[in-house]
Amino acid sequence: MKSKILSLLGVSIFLLVLTMSFTAATISMNVISGNNQHVLAGEPATITFTLKEEGEFNASNLDFGVPVTLISGSNELTGSITGNFTDLVANTTSDTITLTFDTTTKEAGEYNGDLILNGKYNGTAFPELSFSLTITVDPFVYSLNVPSVTIPAGQTSTTFTITNNGNVDLKNIVLTPLNGDFTFTLSPSPFDLAVDATKNIEG
Repeated sequence: MKSKILSLLGVSIFLLVLTMSFTAATISMNVISGNNQHVLAGEPATITFTLKEEGEFNASNLDFGVPVTLISGSNELTGSITGNFTDLVANTTSDTITLTFDTTTKEAGEYNGDLILNGKYNGTAFPELSFSLTITVDPFVYSLNVPSVTIPAGQTSTTFTITNNGNVDLKNIVLTPLNGDFTFTLSPSPFDLAVDATKNIEG
């Protein structure tokens, strides 16, 4: 009878170890800001997030296998990670983790890829986890909306509004009137105009 009890106990322990060995990781990525974002070429693209262990086991040796790479055709964005995330106690959330991509000299386009997480549960490696990321690098658009202005006969001045409808702040703007029946100057000149900003012009 003792041998049967010991055998059953041994089988139970073996099944427990086997179950733990094949337990999938239950860690979620909670994005704080930045995924699916748009940036201009040359600006850093930053994603902040946390990791949460959903109550299974203590996780250790967590590693994203940096550098993280996103692809757009034949172009790549390379990212680096900062933050304390190596270990994660069961049912807790990590500190904020920051993933930063350098878009300097990069072509415009939609860059996609996966953030791959590896680690261990109670000393046993779990299958890698994958989190999808998307960053769109927008081209520079320099655009100034200047209305067509007609000055009625008998008037010698006018006021109109212009808008920066591009995606880049404009500096040292100088407006020059087209040839007409009389000569006038526009003010202010020169001036700066931020994206989506407007300016009243007098002439």
